[in-house]
Amino acid sequence: MKNKLMRLMGAKVKRTTELKLLQNLGKVDRTADEIFDDDLQNFNKQQNAAARLQKEFNNYIRCIRGKMPKNHETPFL
Repeated sequence: MKNKLMRLMGAKVKRTTELKLLQNLGKVDRTADEIFDDDLQNFNKQQNAAARLQKEFNNYIRCIRGKMPKNHETPFL
């Protein structure tokens, strides 16, 4: 069972390597997956929006800390 799995994985790796080599040489056309590209673009937009939100939240926390008196202790800020 283990040998069969290793053989299948080795064949898959070999085929992937061959395909990438042929694509780089221009012998085989690259395939385009429009759904994947759309999902990737959507993911990148969401990631950028989350990074912006995190920066805004950190700025908000800094502003709140700046408005508080220095002798006031808060465990959550």
